[in-house]
Amino acid sequence: MDTKSKRHTLNLTILVSIFIAQLIAFVVISLHEDHKREILQSKLETKRELIHNISTTCKFKIHDLHNVFSTLVGSAKTSNDNNVTHLFSRRQTMNDVQSTIQKEETLLEKTCGNDTKICMRGTKGENGQTGEKGDLGIKGEFGVQGIKGLRGGEGIKGYPGNIGSKGLMGGKGIKGDTGYYGYIGLKGEAGTYGQNGKNGHNGIQGPKGETGHIGGNGILGNKGAPGRKGSTGVSGDQGNSGSKGQTGIPGPVGITANSTTQCDCIRGSTFHFTNPTNTTVIFPEGSFEVLNCSAEGPKDMSFSIVKDGVCNTFNGTQHYMFNSTKFSDAGTYACMISLNGERKTKTIEVVITGRNVCDFENGLCDWTQDADNDTNNWILHSGNTPSRGTGPDVDHTLGNSTGHYLYLEASSTPIGDNAILKSQTLSSSAYCLSFSYHMYGNRMGSMNVYVQDCNNPKLQTIWSKNGDKGQAWMNACIYISKRQQDYQLAIEAVRGSGYYSDMAIDDMVISAVADNQNCTCFNIDYDDYCDFDNDLCHWKQGTVDNLDWTRKQGSTPSVQTGPSMDHTTGIGYYLYLESNNHNGQKAELISEYIQGTKDYCLSLFYHLFGVGIGHLDIFKEVQQISGSTTRYKLLSLTGNKGDAWLEQKLSITSPSTFRIVISGAIGGDTSDIAVDDIRIKSGQCQ
Repeated sequence: MDTKSKRHTLNLTILVSIFIAQLIAFVVISLHEDHKREILQSKLETKRELIHNISTTCKFKIHDLHNVFSTLVGSAKTSNDNNVTHLFSRRQTMNDVQSTIQKEETLLEKTCGNDTKICMRGTKGENGQTGEKGDLGIKGEFGVQGIKGLRGGEGIKGYPGNIGSKGLMGGKGIKGDTGYYGYIGLKGEAGTYGQNGKNGHNGIQGPKGETGHIGGNGILGNKGAPGRKGSTGVSGDQGNSGSKGQTGIPGPVGITANSTTQCDCIRGSTFHFTNPTNTTVIFPEGSFEVLNCSAEGPKDMSFSIVKDGVCNTFNGTQHYMFNSTKFSDAGTYACMISLNGERKTKTIEVVITGRNVCDFENGLCDWTQDADNDTNNWILHSGNTPSRGTGPDVDHTLGNSTGHYLYLEASSTPIGDNAILKSQTLSSSAYCLSFSYHMYGNRMGSMNVYVQDCNNPKLQTIWSKNGDKGQAWMNACIYISKRQQDYQLAIEAVRGSGYYSDMAIDDMVISAVADNQNCTCFNIDYDDYCDFDNDLCHWKQGTVDNLDWTRKQGSTPSVQTGPSMDHTTGIGYYLYLESNNHNGQKAELISEYIQGTKDYCLSLFYHLFGVGIGHLDIFKEVQQISGSTTRYKLLSLTGNKGDAWLEQKLSITSPSTFRIVISGAIGGDTSDIAVDDIRIKSGQCQ
């Protein structure tokens, strides 16, 4: 309650006290006057009795005297009003009665004395004539107005009120941040021997052994069944000229030519490709396409298509159809036709463009579990992993608990337990692989990416990470150069030394690129924007403060402070701190963790309008390798900036994973603070 309200309440209390005091005084005076009237009435009755006794012995008529007494007594009785003015009239009437009684007593005593004869009752006289009615009396003047009473003094301060009842229990607080890792517990006692485990899977095929010694000739085996006819091989180079053969046996004598008849020449049949030129065709990934190797020639002309570096059996016809093109369909195709020992060849280079994306919202897409070469499987999951202190809380695609990702569960598994995920078969062309990965936990293992050629089981490492990377999704971008044959990509997760080793992957993208070209990955740039029209996006409320940011549409409740509309559209939402009754309180707004070692630009619009504005601070909270965090203040804004939205930009760099903290502190009852349209984007601010 403010000072003005307290003063008004005090004045009202004083007036009520004065009224009650006047009422009590009036009641006391009225009672006192009534008591005096009763005493006077008693005296009057006594005198009347005395006068009656005297009148019985005196010859004077005292009838008129009785009338006087009756009139005066009646006036005294009927003056019964509680009004203070009538109270004074009653008092005057009583005085008049008493004075009249005294005068008449004296007259009677003088007249009647001791002469009893004079006081003998005479005969009753005749009634006198009725007197004329007197003139109407003149109306009296108004009385003088009373003087206004003096103002009462200030009342005495009341005693403190009783202690209020206990308030209701507050709601459950927001879940706090993950605590720091505790110390490693003491080594437990040796457990009892467990039962024999089940037989493990076959191990990965070992490397090729050295060439053994030549063995002796084996026993001649039975003749094998005829093999299938192989496809026609590529035309070899022309051989060297053979030595001159011996002269053949002379043939029979020919028929004599008819010199007068024209000769009909016999021509051999010809064959050729409809389009003999070597060509390059470009097909988008996932489309229906036809590979045209058509040729013209006699019916006994043979035809075949061979793809360079192919791992699987390939059967071709003159018109080969791709129902849905894949990256494995890319490569060099050789079209061959032959007739009577003559062979002709043309090549078609097939290029598959675009990218293959999998966010795991509808399963594994074109990726498969490798059941032959690992000991565990990647798990499709949403939300946080079961173990605290490791694994992600949300997926990378949607950033909430409904999005899906793949992860390796490290609980109840041995050190070195691994899971491998393999891509579709890729052609020998060049590609870029980009994906998001999450490696959070102080017993983190390693994550590896391999290339495996289709005819060689050996895995060739092209990317590897190990150790704790913090509670954040990181991004990877890998270039795979052109190879000699088709191949697959394999992503492996290997469990670390403890169950704090859950690791995850999301948003897998394979993109076709030209050879010797650097990758421009599609999900590597960071751009997080929030206008608060629907929710807090990737931002969350702080847990170590004593106030929360509030989503608001329109003007704030307090007068002369805060915005009247949002910045984005004028009809949307923004975040603000209500200042009324929150003096000195603070609220924090915290971003998600962001990968370090890059430049970022933070931009936002803020509103600081009102008397006694507190301050708006922006921090960079860097995550250390030990798991602790360190805050660095980047900016502090304070003071009344007027009723307007203002823009602020900050360039940010960090050597490791970090997040942004926006902190608002209330100054007075008219110091609302608001923010809107916050964006964090890769690159320096422009």
